[in-house]
Amino acid sequence: RSANASAFADSEARSEAIEALASAFGQRVRPGGCAGTAMLICNALGGAVADVASDATAFAHRGARFIAEVAAEWEPDRADLDAPNRAWVRATIDAARPGLGAGAYVNYADAGLQHWRRAYWGANLERLEAVKRSVDPGRVFSGKQMV
Repeated sequence: RSANASAFADSEARSEAIEALASAFGQRVRPGGCAGTAMLICNALGGAVADVASDATAFAHRGARFIAEVAAEWEPDRADLDAPNRAWVRATIDAARPGLGAGAYVNYADAGLQHWRRAYWGANLERLEAVKRSVDPGRVFSGKQMV
């Protein structure tokens, strides 16, 4: 069982993001915190990623400095831990997002993300929706959180 959520950092992580993450992870390890493993994974961007124009591919976040992913994992036979862990991940990324940025990484699909189309594809959304209508008018390729 697992949950994850992400945010792109448009610049260096601002103090409100660092404080929100430190607080959430600090609470988690205290007695009474959520059971299971918690992770903060930061993937650096820039370099070759930033050499491609934001509108050249579906990936619109080429100017971001890094992706911050908050994740939790817990025992497969512990359905009772689903709700608290999912709530912790949601609350943690939501608290950190103002100090990071509005986007999210589609490969870290986030079932609880509000406005996920814009978060995943940014300014490229309309173009991608037009391509989708053109090449898949019958919506053969469809599913949760897909264009």
